[in-house]
Amino acid sequence: MTIDELRSALAEILSEEEAAAIDWNRVQDLSLALLGRLQTDGGFEFPVEIVIPYLTDFHLRRADREEAGRQQDRLIQYLRAG
Repeated sequence: MTIDELRSALAEILSEEEAAAIDWNRVQDLSLALLGRLQTDGGFEFPVEIVIPYLTDFHLRRADREEAGRQQDRLIQYLRAG
């Protein structure tokens, strides 16, 4: 996996969360698949403190829209920085 592939996969998850009717099962599936890829295809630097919580806290974002906004804002900043 490359940093561009990571950014693309994160953007796809974020896009799912920005839909009018969020498919949380899809968000979960995409998040866990990407997390698995990072564990096996890692080897490059990325902001762990932003990416890993975003991939593991989808249940929290679903339950707490305020926390969802905070995590999404941090992720958007990371995506825009690249």
